[in-house]
Amino acid sequence: MKIKVLAVDDHYSVLEGLQSLIECENDMEFVGGAEDGDSALKMIDETKPDVVIMDVHLQGLLGYDLIKQIPTDRKVKILALSGYDNKKFIRKMLLVGAKGYILKTTKLEIFLTSIRIVAGGGISIDPSLKHDYNFYISEPDKLEKLTIREREILKYYNIGYTAHNIADDLGISISTIKTHCSHIMEKFGFKNRIELIHFAFENEKDL
Repeated sequence: MKIKVLAVDDHYSVLEGLQSLIECENDMEFVGGAEDGDSALKMIDETKPDVVIMDVHLQGLLGYDLIKQIPTDRKVKILALSGYDNKKFIRKMLLVGAKGYILKTTKLEIFLTSIRIVAGGGISIDPSLKHDYNFYISEPDKLEKLTIREREILKYYNIGYTAHNIADDLGISISTIKTHCSHIMEKFGFKNRIELIHFAFENEKDL
């Protein structure tokens, strides 16, 4: 029996490419492509795919929010396909039920093998990613401690802004910037501003 595959991506060219690729495989059947969440849910209901290849970022919707809307009785397996190796996105997709996370830059044979692994009930994580499945689902997101403003300030430090530059750009006082920095340092136990800036550099992709 062929593996029924549905693709969800807001770029039509990606859907066309996935269709062409999957239709060349003797053990797979491409049952459709959806460009938005509503279409995806409707097609999942109508086509009953074995595997849904889902982009992490859809138009006006994130992949992990769409996964939550899929009825549990559908028993569909999700393989995330993304251009991002952001740890936060990987973790969120896996925690809501995705059984794999593959980058759009991966080799075609690895991608196809991942579809087969996920369809068979296994887990598939792109080999170019630094960690395995267990790491992503068990490692707490330390950045969840940060407020939106604190993340914003760290992003500025990461690109070389000084506290005065940040204050001018955000239209707030330098004392407010210093207060936010103090809160960040307290949350993570940093002893000085240098440790805070080093933290911003280390977590650049996740801020």
